[in-house]
Amino acid sequence: MASFLILAAAVASAQVVVPASEPRHTVSFTAEESGSVAPDQVEVYLTVAAQANTPREAMTNQAEKMKRVSAALREVCGDKNVATLDYSVGVERKYNRDTEEYKLVGYSATQQVKARAPIGKTADLLEAVVADAMIDKIGFTRSNADELREGLVNIAITKAKALALERAGRLGIRLGENPIGYSEGRNSASVGRVAGAAARAAPDLPSGELTLKVSVTLTYEILR
Repeated sequence: MASFLILAAAVASAQVVVPASEPRHTVSFTAEESGSVAPDQVEVYLTVAAQANTPREAMTNQAEKMKRVSAALREVCGDKNVATLDYSVGVERKYNRDTEEYKLVGYSATQQVKARAPIGKTADLLEAVVADAMIDKIGFTRSNADELREGLVNIAITKAKALALERAGRLGIRLGENPIGYSEGRNSASVGRVAGAAARAAPDLPSGELTLKVSVTLTYEILR
């Protein structure tokens, strides 16, 4: 009988439930920082396309155009600043209102390309490709934009930490020494963006200013 009672006590002690830890109480603080700089590079988005009676002919004709465009772009921009964004081969159809049907009229091969060059070479870049490509969009950027954004992020972090201390004092709460959560957002906007521009010998394309904006959010635990 004694041995049974000891065993029963052991089983009972094994069933003790440990209470779950209480959830953390947190608070977040967000700070923003921005800066404006003059762009020093131009970005051109263009399309090189060709049509033909067969898919192979369309691809061959497009490849011949693209060969000329690529050579011209590399001469102005360099190899590393030219990239293909998309390539497609499709069917060309024309709608007939009398029969209310689409009729096959041929095939097309299309390649979309992005090129970047120093802003002073804008005219050279446009003239290099206008004979064989459609210029879809022109934009302006900064070569060291990532480095500038990192500097803004550091400033925003400092501001967010100062905001946390100031708000904690005003609210009468005690925060953990270091953040337990972090997130950031980045964006940029340029004045002077041009769409569907036509190439000219001396294009008047205002580049405006490039505004870089960042936001930083720090999350702290509220201590009791």
